[in-house]
Amino acid sequence: MKITQQHYKRLIWVVLIGALFFMVSIIIYYRYQLNKAKLRTTIEELTASNIEKNQLNERVEVLEELDNKKEDIISKLLLKQEDSNTLKKSLSSIIADGLNTERKWAMFLSEFQIQYPVFYKKLLEAHPSITKSELRTVLLIKLGFNTVQISDLIGISVDGVRKSKQRIKKKFELNQKLDEYIINL
Repeated sequence: MKITQQHYKRLIWVVLIGALFFMVSIIIYYRYQLNKAKLRTTIEELTASNIEKNQLNERVEVLEELDNKKEDIISKLLLKQEDSNTLKKSLSSIIADGLNTERKWAMFLSEFQIQYPVFYKKLLEAHPSITKSELRTVLLIKLGFNTVQISDLIGISVDGVRKSKQRIKKKFELNQKLDEYIINL
């Protein structure tokens, strides 16, 4: 019986070691699954954080782009205002004595076409039947001259300029003020 008892002790040891090994394996597996879940959660949080960060970066880029566009528009408006003032100064010598001669009108028209090519093209495309005298009035309105100044420049009465503006407005079939239409054209 000694052999069976020894055998029995060995069997108990084997079962105990097996049970211990099994328990340690379960603990290791459980910790592995727990760490795996934590890692997955961390990865999801980081991914979500990166997505939010990317979205924020995209929004910042859009805002910076809009800010740059705003600055460009402001600088263009300032430049346009400076160009208008420059044009008035450069044309001042031409129009100082009025635009009532053909030579002065031709010089003025040539300089205006250089300074405002887009406006001039749009005007002629929109109103191809515009006469030379109507064109004179329209171009001076575009430069910001008022009715009195226009009358002095082209050598007609203030009432004559007003009537000319009324005829142009009627010819262009406008529902708004002629001056506003011309400035926004």
